[in-house]
Amino acid sequence: STIRGDSSPGAEIQSEIYGGSLIINGSSSNSYLSISGNGHTYSGETRLHKGLLILSGQGQLASTSRIHIESNATLYLYSPYSDPDGRIADHIPLSMEGGTLRFLREGTGNNDPIQETLGALNLVQGNSQIEVINSSSDSLVFEELLRSPGAVANVAIGINNRVQFEQPPTLRNGIIGSWITTEIHDSPMRTKGFASYGSQGLTLLDQYTSDVNTSGPTDNVRWSTPAVLAAARSIYSLTLETEADLGGHLLTIESGGLIGAKLTNGRVTVGQDADQELVVHRGEIEAVIEDNSIGPVHVTFLNGVSLRSPQTYTGITRFLGGNSDSNVWENSIPVGGDVVVSGGRVRLYGPSGAHWHLGDVTLTDDGILDGHGQHIAFNQFDLREGHLFAAIAGTGHLRKSGPGLAQLFGFMGEFQGTITVEDGQLQAQEVPVPVLMTGGHLLLTNSTQTGSMTLAGGLLEFTGNTNAKIPGVTSVQAASRIKSDRA
Repeated sequence: STIRGDSSPGAEIQSEIYGGSLIINGSSSNSYLSISGNGHTYSGETRLHKGLLILSGQGQLASTSRIHIESNATLYLYSPYSDPDGRIADHIPLSMEGGTLRFLREGTGNNDPIQETLGALNLVQGNSQIEVINSSSDSLVFEELLRSPGAVANVAIGINNRVQFEQPPTLRNGIIGSWITTEIHDSPMRTKGFASYGSQGLTLLDQYTSDVNTSGPTDNVRWSTPAVLAAARSIYSLTLETEADLGGHLLTIESGGLIGAKLTNGRVTVGQDADQELVVHRGEIEAVIEDNSIGPVHVTFLNGVSLRSPQTYTGITRFLGGNSDSNVWENSIPVGGDVVVSGGRVRLYGPSGAHWHLGDVTLTDDGILDGHGQHIAFNQFDLREGHLFAAIAGTGHLRKSGPGLAQLFGFMGEFQGTITVEDGQLQAQEVPVPVLMTGGHLLLTNSTQTGSMTLAGGLLEFTGNTNAKIPGVTSVQAASRIKSDRA
């Protein structure tokens, strides 16, 4: 069943929920569902796809099998709450897929410390945020910390608060990994860096070396004054607070962790503790990222980066959403490389009409790929949820999958591939190539489908100022629908 309210952004459920799974899919990231009752017995998962889920009043989740928070979704846990199990029962695991978890105080008055305990915290994909910023000494406790390749997280913690794990994460040379940062809030100051762990839970890495030319493979380097790398060198992690000149040499970052300002004039790769992944948290890259002796290096960019150098690494390029745009110049994504855009906006720059030749491309989590007059050729383009504002070319296959909305607006005169619509809604002006529909909704805004059409499910809809036309061959293989506002 579906509960939807388009005229108002919110709804409150005060009664019991029972049955299977609860999926929150708001019309925007600000649409909210508030649960203020308890005694729920539904046993399936709780999945937040888009919008806000607020647990307040007597709201509690005690029977669900798992909670998933996807990108563009936020779970609010308001305390205090009288039940010893808290807002969420202690055994329930939490999967973060690029969304946000906020643990907040509800109202004023009782300032006694509150502890909220959950099951395992699993970072599955995307750029996830966890926030515990309360004036009282509140704690958020998880059973353990798990992570899949490509997932990153930032944990914002008030100076009086704690985020802890019953099974403490393993530290390597003082940090948990390149993929997790901690942001300490001590009003009005905020300090952010690689995450460490101690008796009080998550904390900031606080031991750095400052001279890159005397540092070694176990040192976390804070490069804060202008200097030139004198020779090839290995360090453990790098935090840049100035422009860093590599002097034409190779810098190996053993953990794969880089918090950057500007990196120029040289080469960068990762070491044995990086699991073949370089994570660039911010900054401008004018150095060449390359594979290492083990094999392909994958690169994850987040929080708005600028890429201005041709690259040679052969792994996956991931852009994970943030509040800032990522600006990418021609050949800064390796030719033939696989690309994932998960949230945020990626802008491509180069000569007008330039062609970018990519491998498999995924656009998801309401991400935006903005071509700026560039042409994108690809092997396969998996358009799950987001906006492709670029001309496409070549003979590849474009696939609309997943339940979300995707927009395909750009010149298609050089595209000679095929398109399949499986799920969700795909909006386009017109599609001059063969289309197979097995489900979902294809909305054409100029009322013409000039390529052949095979209908094996789903809805084909035309809208615009002229009568709908399908001059190509149409084949109906299964129950389907055609709709036009000017039939």
